[in-house]
Parts: sequence; C-alpha cells; structure tokens
Amino acid sequence: MTKTPEKTILFYSISTHLGGAEKSLLDILCSLDKVSQGRYHAHALFPMKHGPLIDILKEKKIEYTVLPMPKLLLKMSRNRKTLIPLLTLLALPQTLLYLYQLKNVFQRINPTAIHSTGLKCHLISGVLSHFIKTNIVLHFRDVIESTHINKIIAWFAKNERIFALANSRATAKSVAIKTQIIYNGINIEKFQTLPTHWLHDLLKIPRTNQIIGILGVLARWKGQLNFIKIADQLIQQGNNSHFVIIGDEIYDTLGEQGYRAELTQLVEQLKLTSRVHFTGFLPHPEKALGSIHILVHCSLKPEPFGRVLIESMASRVPVVAAADGGVLEIIEHGKTGLLCKPTDLNAYCEAINSLANDPGRRFRIIDKAFAHVRDKFSLDKQMRGLIEFYDKNLKSHS
Repeated sequence: MTKTPEKTILFYSISTHLGGAEKSLLDILCSLDKVSQGRYHAHALFPMKHGPLIDILKEKKIEYTVLPMPKLLLKMSRNRKTLIPLLTLLALPQTLLYLYQLKNVFQRINPTAIHSTGLKCHLISGVLSHFIKTNIVLHFRDVIESTHINKIIAWFAKNERIFALANSRATAKSVAIKTQIIYNGINIEKFQTLPTHWLHDLLKIPRTNQIIGILGVLARWKGQLNFIKIADQLIQQGNNSHFVIIGDEIYDTLGEQGYRAELTQLVEQLKLTSRVHFTGFLPHPEKALGSIHILVHCSLKPEPFGRVLIESMASRVPVVAAADGGVLEIIEHGKTGLLCKPTDLNAYCEAINSLANDPGRRFRIIDKAFAHVRDKFSLDKQMRGLIEFYDKNLKSHS
C-alpha cells in the first residue's frame, strides 16, 4: 500500500501557459515530492483545463484540479488603470459564487498550505483566509507598484497563518510585509546539450550568420519594440546578424492584446522582414538558446527576477540586459554579463558590438556567468530553500 503523503501543498495559480513564472512553478510541482522524500506532496489548482502547462502536468502525472474563474476576473490585468475594477469584481455575484466554490475545493483537498502564485490569487486567497483555517503562502513573483494593493496585503498579513516568499530582493522590497527571498533555480544539466543550429534551420537562416535573440512573453513592458529598433541600428552599422524574437502573446488580460501585430508592423515599416524573425509560440523555447550568439533583455520596467537570464547563462550564451530590478541580483556588469540603461538603445548597440567584436571578452563573461548560475541559481538550491521554509513555518500551524 502506498504511504499517504504527510503534507499536501496546494499550488493556486492563474496561468496555464509557459512564461517564466509558470516554468518556475512547473519545476516546483515536478520536484517537491522527490526532493522532500515524500514529506510534501504537490497538487495544483488552475482556472482552465487547457494550455501547455496542463499538457506537461498530464505527461508527468502531477495532480491538479480545475475550477473555472469568471472571465471578467480572469482577463483583468494588474495595472493601475484596472486596479479599482479588479477589486470591484471581487464583489460581483459570479465572483462570490466562485469564492464559495473555491472554499469548497480548499476544504475537499484539505492542504497543509495553499501556495498562491500571482496577484489575483493572492487577493482571493487573502479574502478566503478569513473563512478557512489553512496556512497560506503568498509567493510574490511580480514587483508590486500599487500602494493600495500593499495596504490590502498588509491587512491580510495580520493573519498569523499567512506567510510570504519573493523571487528576488527587488520583489521583496516592493511588498509591504515581511518576505523571505528564495531565488528561482533551474536544472543546469538541461541546458548543456542544446542543438547548435536548431533556430537557424527552423527559420531558414544561413548557419554562417550569427543570431541575436530576445526570448520571453510578448508584452509591452518586455521591450520587444526596442529590440527591433536596436536591430535596425545595428543593421545600419553593418552588422550581418539575424535578429529573432522568441515567444508569443500568452496573456489574455486587457491591455496586452494586439502587441504581436504592432511588432510585425514596425518590422515591415523599417523594411527588416528579411533580418528580423518571429518564432511564435515554441513548446520548448530553451532549445533556441543553443543557436543564439547573444541574448538581449530590454524590459522597460523592473524585472522581478529574469529566469531567461539564468537559462541563457547556463546555456553559455552571453547576456546584455536592462540594469533594473532583479536583473541586478543576477548579473554583475562586465563580469557575468553587460548591463544597459533600459531605454538607452545606443548603449545596447555598443554592448552587443563589444561582445561580437571581442571573442576573448565574450568567452570570459560566458565562463564566469556559467559558474555563477551553477553556484547560486540551481533548482536543487531553490527546492532545499523552499522545503526549509515549509518546515520552519508550517510545522506549528499544520
């Protein structure tokens, strides 16, 4: 007879796509039982039954439950313009029905803790904390910009059963409550045997041309528009690289729709269609890293963490990144990568050219970056930190 796991952790999340936060969640879901030697058992809760994340959970036989969320609540983004409507939606009849159903799901699964990821999940979990006697872990993966949201979070945190985690110091500093930092980690070995010309062949780019890439969800704050402008400048300067935008729109929230069309339009206006390429959605985007000569990160807002950076560094791809947010905790300028002011396109061009034209410097940065990721951002280190967090905080509240 199989031994019943001692403690179930219910991971409550919104997205079933595969952005950086979802990939980190997936790593936890797939590792928790094994690394904790069965002391903790992972179960996930999502609002949708379809998506790449769900497909992988099925393949890995990870337990999950689906409870549909009201569409208006699901589509509402976390920006300031929609903050008041978001809070208002929590009082609508269909939302109240959802909260009632969610409370029943929590009681049926009866977890030792609800591990919430995403601002909407934090708010909903905080509301329900007044009606359930379950530990709640608010795992902050976004920089909180709203003082109103922070006041609500601080009010929730008066409950002694609520605990908080953050993926970086930058994220933790933005949250109004005591928060423990556990950096995201990755399976380093996964990035050691990537195909070297996979992206060239996919996009029919000559193998003799270098590829400069940007990888991530297509969202305005991720800076893909600036990447296209950087590509335009470099091409005008005589750079013969091809420039690849890896990723697609995955967020169905208000304010992010139609961005892919804007990017395509700019490429056409600048007459760059033969040199700037879009991959669209890739089920395993990390495969593209083996083909990339330099990875560019140009987010316009502080990055909460920057998983793509550590993936690139583990793949021995040098990174030119925006000097803000959690990026500053990953990259040391000139040693493990190059940093630029987020909106300084000339600085990006200079940094990219310096790596392209100085192989010695490029390889020195690659070696130091790989060692840094191996020592500080391994999945094993993240999981050991998470289990220690559970052991310390959930034992007396179970």
